[in-house]
Amino acid sequence: MFLDDGEVEDHYRFSRFLLGYQKTNLFGLYQGIFNYHEASPREVHQWRIEGTLVENIIQLFESWPEPSRGCYYPWWKDNLYIFNRTPEVVDSCHAVEFMEYPMSQLDPADRDIENKDLEPEAKREAFFFFAMIVNQWVPPTETSVWYSFGFCTCRNAVLPEGQFIQYHSESALAGLYRSLLGTVPDKSMERHFGDIYRRIMPKPRCSFTEFWKAYDRESLPSLFKKYGLEREMKQVTPHFAEFISSRFVHPSVWTLMNHLAILTEVEQDQEISPPIMADYGFMFCQSTRQKNALLKAYKKVLLVADPLDLHQACIRGQLWSFCSRVVPDLDKGLQSVMRNLYPLNLAETSLDKHYSPPRRRNAKHHHPSTTPVNTSLSPVPTGSSMANVPLHQAAKRGYGGRYTQEDRYKVRREAVEDAQPQGLIASLTNYLFSWIPFWIRT
Repeated sequence: MFLDDGEVEDHYRFSRFLLGYQKTNLFGLYQGIFNYHEASPREVHQWRIEGTLVENIIQLFESWPEPSRGCYYPWWKDNLYIFNRTPEVVDSCHAVEFMEYPMSQLDPADRDIENKDLEPEAKREAFFFFAMIVNQWVPPTETSVWYSFGFCTCRNAVLPEGQFIQYHSESALAGLYRSLLGTVPDKSMERHFGDIYRRIMPKPRCSFTEFWKAYDRESLPSLFKKYGLEREMKQVTPHFAEFISSRFVHPSVWTLMNHLAILTEVEQDQEISPPIMADYGFMFCQSTRQKNALLKAYKKVLLVADPLDLHQACIRGQLWSFCSRVVPDLDKGLQSVMRNLYPLNLAETSLDKHYSPPRRRNAKHHHPSTTPVNTSLSPVPTGSSMANVPLHQAAKRGYGGRYTQEDRYKVRREAVEDAQPQGLIASLTNYLFSWIPFWIRT
């Protein structure tokens, strides 16, 4: 339970508590005050103004027999030291409490090291993510771990503010990770809520060391499967399992989803990463307003379309025809910019047939295992068995499960010449492609 009003959080001391369930418990306490003890909002407001909030809450609950006081009141009394913190010490206390349990899960040799100095990079990144998950946080969209651990594949990344869906949401994905990694144990909760707490608060199934090593080896799907979470992993969001199978190489549409998740309504210049500039037409925008209009247009499209279908339209050079089919009232002024310089002339049927509003496409036609990767942005390691496959053939054949993990880094940018652009456009296209793989790595 979280409040949107920061002033209310401060006045009634929700902000003193770090964890979500703690705020939920405090909310339950206030519900008891208003609904069962029938104190009026005006009374509680007056207690706060007079500085007697704690004394009056205690008096109210102590007037009832102990069995009738519920679970929230004894939990609150155990945590009065948090409720009574002054605003000046809240941040420093939260910093200590937030890292205390995660630090205890590190190998002994790492516990005396500043967490920002953890090596290798995969361990450091996984540790920051681990700390958020076990403390029951959903990673903020502005953080790198929101993208790295697959939250960009969640459906509600593009939902209007305040709209919520139960499945394919960031909270559902965070719950899946908690099922694997557990949560910070709370003895006070266990004492007062007993079996209810033990049932709803997952215990860790794997150690942090096992988790970060699986992340480093790009084998997180196998880790979920090992601990009996394969079904949940496949259900949480359609493309999650495929996304976390690689750390570095992903279709650029997921970077677009990242941009859309942090898109503000303020008409300001949005910083767009180079791959998105090239793939989705932002390089053709003449003004900040046009750039923001294009971002919002893609957000409308992704409320309806599968992200990997938009990605396929991108690599076919069919952005406008696809998007205007998905959202018929799309601003026609965007047609001139909703394009890119390197369409792949794949001999496949257009995706537009799947999107004839108001009908919704059948998900079986869009299983991620048959969806081609953004070949224009996927570097190839030396020795890959796909290294000599032409770009357009690799894109047509896809890669889902039919090649080794090494093959997922498969497509050579030189094969872009198979698209056979002419004249000046050919030179410009080849020049851009010579730089795109370096942009991804920076």
